[in-house]
Amino acid sequence: MVFAQADPFEGTWKLNVAKSKLSRPLQSAVMTLRVGIDDESPRQSIERMSLEIVTAGGTREGIRYTSRYSGRPGGDFWVTDLVSGKEVPEEAVLKIIDDNTREFSRVKGNTVVATTRRTLSSDRKVITAHETVKRADGTSIEEVWVWERQ
Repeated sequence: MVFAQADPFEGTWKLNVAKSKLSRPLQSAVMTLRVGIDDESPRQSIERMSLEIVTAGGTREGIRYTSRYSGRPGGDFWVTDLVSGKEVPEEAVLKIIDDNTREFSRVKGNTVVATTRRTLSSDRKVITAHETVKRADGTSIEEVWVWERQ
């Protein structure tokens, strides 16, 4: 498998904080996606994501993972505080919905703790990500992340 430059999701994306609807204020965020598409077996395709966030208070946080678009747990996923270096192990579940839509879920144990559906605009310059995060008390947080290609 060769990492395909042609995959429309691949690249560096900057969060448009003003257009996003988030549960907590952020100063900035940058997401980098690398995608290796296996044309013969799309479920074997790989996505590598790296996300760096700067909170409103200036704290840096990071998320990164590598996983296949199999729709099942099995990839390594971890949330890292880039200041303290603490990591929380979880699994990443990825699905290709269609050419312009991808779904990413974080799974802890057998429980889905967050699901994000990323939709690419027709001009391939904006990703709109609708995220649902499940809290420990059973309530959910709904967020919309608007990413612009860099």
